[in-house]
Amino acid sequence: MDVTTAEIGGEGSMEQKKQAVLVDAALFLTAAIWGFGFLAGAGAVVSFPPFMILAMRYGGAMLLMLLSFHKYARNVSVADIKKCICLGVIQFVGAAMQLIALKLLPLANKPFW
Repeated sequence: MDVTTAEIGGEGSMEQKKQAVLVDAALFLTAAIWGFGFLAGAGAVVSFPPFMILAMRYGGAMLLMLLSFHKYARNVSVADIKKCICLGVIQFVGAAMQLIALKLLPLANKPFW
């Protein structure tokens, strides 16, 4: 069932209105987390090179995932590993481009890159 904010003011059950408010809150939280991540990246490129930031970020995430899911890592197939490497490389390139842009672009253009 699709519930949008436009339905809040109209007719609808109380459950639909609660669901619409929860969806809006989740979207707001997602935007806030993204925004703070952007600010953290902008601050980090002042002190560290972009690829060092990415090495720390992805290295830390790898260690955390291995510690959290080491029991399940034994059951992973080679095909799954190849798919994960492909997705990781795509995400790494995107994050690298964003951090390099944060370092090189003028302040006025950074949020729009």
